[in-house]
Amino acid sequence: MEAGALQIDRVQREPRWIKSSYTGNDNCVEAAVIGSALGVRDSKIPRSPVISLAQPAWKSLVTQLRQR
Repeated sequence: MEAGALQIDRVQREPRWIKSSYTGNDNCVEAAVIGSALGVRDSKIPRSPVISLAQPAWKSLVTQLRQR
């Protein structure tokens, strides 16, 4: 497996990507549950690199963004 490649749990072959409801214009992000982590990617480029966050890190990020 390539460095940085996603590990997808055995039951789900492909993650189900969901576009952010706060998406505006062309600034789009998508998120998907991947195993026990959450992946985030640029929705305009489906094959773009994915940032993988543990659930506590995702929760912290969302909390901080909501405070802005």
